[in-house]
Amino acid sequence: MVQFHNALKHVAFSGRLLRNVFDILVGLGVPWAIQTVAVDYGSEVQINSRGLLYSVVLLLGSVALTILGIHLNRWRLDFRLGLYVMIMYAVFLCFSIMIEYNVFTFVNLPMCQEP
Repeated sequence: MVQFHNALKHVAFSGRLLRNVFDILVGLGVPWAIQTVAVDYGSEVQINSRGLLYSVVLLLGSVALTILGIHLNRWRLDFRLGLYVMIMYAVFLCFSIMIEYNVFTFVNLPMCQEP
């Protein structure tokens, strides 16, 4: 019975991770596919951010640090790990916002002024 209970924890944890990956892939892929196939065939979706590379590197780094944190916590989900992940998410958001607002380097044009 203990083995079954532990297996359910692993299934729930991996299901939670896979759901987020699925949501991101479908949430980005389906609208882009509809735009480029059904609405305006052969068109391209323009992404107006030169900071996208920085955001991707930051995201991959945060995933690596999250996996490292889970490993250092001996693959146990507890309050400390939850607090660690929440702090990592807050740091990720702060850095992403600062990148988009040109705090570190110039990646986006300034916003247009209202007349």
